[in-house]
Amino acid sequence: MIPIQKIMKTKTTLSQEGIYFLFVVIVFMIGSIVREVNPMLLLATALFAIIPTAGWIGRQSLHGIRVKRKLPERVFAGEPFVIHVELSKYNNNYRYNNSNPKSQTTESDSESKEKSESELDSKQKSNFDSTSESSAQSTTKNITNLTRKKNSSNNKSKKIKHKTTKNIGSWGIVVSDKIQLINNDPDNETSSDIQPYEPAVYFEFVETNGVVRKTYAGKLPQRGQYKFDCLTVSTRFPYGFFRHSICQTNDNNSDELCVFPKIGRLSSKWRTRRAEAAINRQRYRFRPSRGTGEFLGVRRWLSGDTKKWIHWRASAKHGQPFVRQFETKQNHDCAVLLDLYDENFLPNQNASDNFELAVSFAATLVSEMTRRGGCDLFFATSKPNEENLSGPICLPLVESVLRRLATTKQESKDNLPRVIIESITQIDPGADIILISPKPLNLINSPRFNPVRNDPKFRTAIQRIKIVDTSNQDFDQYFSLQ
Repeated sequence: MIPIQKIMKTKTTLSQEGIYFLFVVIVFMIGSIVREVNPMLLLATALFAIIPTAGWIGRQSLHGIRVKRKLPERVFAGEPFVIHVELSKYNNNYRYNNSNPKSQTTESDSESKEKSESELDSKQKSNFDSTSESSAQSTTKNITNLTRKKNSSNNKSKKIKHKTTKNIGSWGIVVSDKIQLINNDPDNETSSDIQPYEPAVYFEFVETNGVVRKTYAGKLPQRGQYKFDCLTVSTRFPYGFFRHSICQTNDNNSDELCVFPKIGRLSSKWRTRRAEAAINRQRYRFRPSRGTGEFLGVRRWLSGDTKKWIHWRASAKHGQPFVRQFETKQNHDCAVLLDLYDENFLPNQNASDNFELAVSFAATLVSEMTRRGGCDLFFATSKPNEENLSGPICLPLVESVLRRLATTKQESKDNLPRVIIESITQIDPGADIILISPKPLNLINSPRFNPVRNDPKFRTAIQRIKIVDTSNQDFDQYFSLQ
């Protein structure tokens, strides 16, 4: 089946070379007319005839052209990606009639039968008194006439097809694309100044009923949502005098691509810091508690142990108190909080760089948790009225976090205190809370947290939160962009 595409109008423009050639031909023709030189006039006419011929050939080469693109699934800012472009050309030499030939034959048969019956009735009335031999001869003649009419009608029904213009192969096809950043923030001057990218792919030749596939590579330096406009197919074949172009208006050719933030590299110092925090949690791994762990064994009494977990049989056997111990699960859960609040909310180069660094660090941290696996993730930003993302670490959850980070921006309203309290209530008590901020942040003395300072949940959260300030000079020791 040949895919149906919408009707596209071919746009033809005269190129700079065509203007020069036309000017030379006009001057040559005027000079031959003024001097009355017939051979020169014939030559000028022949040169002038090349222009419409080249225009007709160029327009015919774009007939039946169809182009499609295939976007990658995941793209990160600053990393190369590949887009596949498929160019095809179809040719319909014949256009068949939509009517059914069988219905045409049945209609012709019915008409012929009606005519034959009427003729027979008339002849029977007129020749009622004639002999049987004459009636038999008349019937045989009518039958032969009916068979001849039927054969002629069948031959006519088989030849119901109309020949159309035959498409020729296409040379020198250029497929150009247009990639533009969707600016969700009209006040941001940096994103509005970015010019759209216009890559192009050159196809040397596409034969009739053939398909040619090519790719082009690109790199988008900024995160965000990008829109792909309609693909433009153009050619300057054969002489370059005209540029014929069509724009694909199919629904499949208007796509959007989400470019995720840059992924950096966590240093060994950061990994050591996380490992030390895990070791501090592991010290209480075998402490007697009411946790939902399996029974591991017994051990000697230590100061501070509760009397409820004394194992009396083992104590009587050894002559000294022993307590039961349970194996508790090592917790790798993590809550990642991103501070978007900007007090001044003015465009500043240093502030924007620190904010982009904070977004990249959050994306890298979430991606690192995906490789490790076996933990729960809680992600939230200080944007008002935004839903938090939480659950076991998996690719759909990580992709949702990266999509949110791709389009996030700084806010003039502060919602960080509410987010901190929600994170305390939704995560495990042994999970880490990492607060990423593009500026220095003081949870104890800052007036931002006055409404929740007396909340016991907030006091508990202060002791567990690890603040990461991307504006600090020592931040390079923990994280670096690739």
